[in-house]
Amino acid sequence: MGPPLHDGGPHRRAVTELTIPVAEIPDGGARLLAGSDSADPGTIVTRSGSRVAAFRNDCPHAHLPLDLIPGRVMARDGRHLLCANHGALFRTSDGLCVRGPCRGRRLPRVAVTVADGLARITPGPRSPRGARRSS
Repeated sequence: MGPPLHDGGPHRRAVTELTIPVAEIPDGGARLLAGSDSADPGTIVTRSGSRVAAFRNDCPHAHLPLDLIPGRVMARDGRHLLCANHGALFRTSDGLCVRGPCRGRRLPRVAVTVADGLARITPGPRSPRGARRSS
């Protein structure tokens, strides 16, 4: 993990680069990486074969973390991410909500690159909790 970075804004919210071996992300599943502090709900990393995607753990419906049970973000069908707060289902490939109160909206994307078997994730600056974002 690299040193904390800052977005340069007036509140200087920390931005931390995370590195995780791709093999530690379940193929066809997801892993929730802890946030950098108590106000950061973390980052969801998904994998399908060699493709890795990452999203903020922030439902676009109510801006709550998806995991009511800490660390559990996969739906029972094993194909979707589940927001346990209101039952929204999101595709693991692109974060699109396919069922629930935020249908058609997406989980906020997080930059991820893969090289030499490692996924390098850069969450970026956080928005204040509860702030509305356009998708």
